[in-house]
Amino acid sequence: MYIKGVMKKERIHLGKEIYNRKNRKIQTGVNKRNKIETKRKYIRTGVFDIRQNNENNISIHNSIKDRNVSQWDRNVSPKDRNVSTLDKNFLQSSTARNLISTSKLEISKNSIVIEIGAGEGQLTFPISQIAKTVYAVEIDKKLAEKLKKKVNEKQIGNIKVQEDDILKIKVTEKVYTLIGNIPFSITSKIFDRFTLSERILPQHMYFLMELPAYKKYSSTRCLAGILTGTYFESNILRNVNRKFFHPVPNSSICFADFSLRKNPLIPYNLKQDYIYFVKYFYNAGNRTIGNTLNKLLTIKESTIYLHEFHKIHKRKIENLKLTDMNIEDWVMFFKFFYPICFKKIYRNRK
Repeated sequence: MYIKGVMKKERIHLGKEIYNRKNRKIQTGVNKRNKIETKRKYIRTGVFDIRQNNENNISIHNSIKDRNVSQWDRNVSPKDRNVSTLDKNFLQSSTARNLISTSKLEISKNSIVIEIGAGEGQLTFPISQIAKTVYAVEIDKKLAEKLKKKVNEKQIGNIKVQEDDILKIKVTEKVYTLIGNIPFSITSKIFDRFTLSERILPQHMYFLMELPAYKKYSSTRCLAGILTGTYFESNILRNVNRKFFHPVPNSSICFADFSLRKNPLIPYNLKQDYIYFVKYFYNAGNRTIGNTLNKLLTIKESTIYLHEFHKIHKRKIENLKLTDMNIEDWVMFFKFFYPICFKKIYRNRK
């Protein structure tokens, strides 16, 4: 069925939908409204909720028909949002206690814990019962004052509330653990700070984070996952239902553990050089290792070095694409070619 009053040249049939070039604006507006209504329908019916699949998951009924649609679920532009309030997804206190008690956290009475985004203390108070000292870092002034009042009322001495930005604080502890319900908008900045920039890496990072973000930083082929996985091992402790948060987030949430490797794949004194080396080659795009080395070295030199690499590691990598390399490939590649390409790669480094 075609739209009446349109010339044959202007008729385009796309499956079940008909696109009208003359009335493009009208058709686009209708399609946009339909998408918004469909999204609200999915949210009300609880399509995206997580069901209980194993003992590690927190059991909760997947129906959320009775709740109202939160501000996160509405079609509000980022400019109109109040970042200070909408960027925080608060966790229920009962769920926080359940997470701390049932998850096998390597936190003892001698542990020093730094909490990111303490909020109203949902995670702070359960952690204080098993840790030596908890530094509750909260950037919001009102929330920090409320938490200080609660701590004073309960007379808990091992909680120290600090009103500050987690990205700017100075970590003086040599052995510490990170934990927190991290703001989703600064997940990448938190990982960059405590896995790449920080000299003293945390022993553990226990984060309530979005599942897509966890997959990114635990991947063996993504740049962020390669750099993180060189020094940390990751696993999911719990899958947390979105209904436990307010406002309800749009994506699935997990409670993840990033534990520091006892034997890092690259020594700490070469960490910054390794990071620069991997970024340099990874950003070369969808090229092969042989083509990339030919730009740094002569064809004769690259052929000789690749032949030696094959003798040592018994693997040919000249036709391997840089984007297809995993963590083990990058570690072998760095250890062999770092002394060779050091001057040519790092000469333009600031």
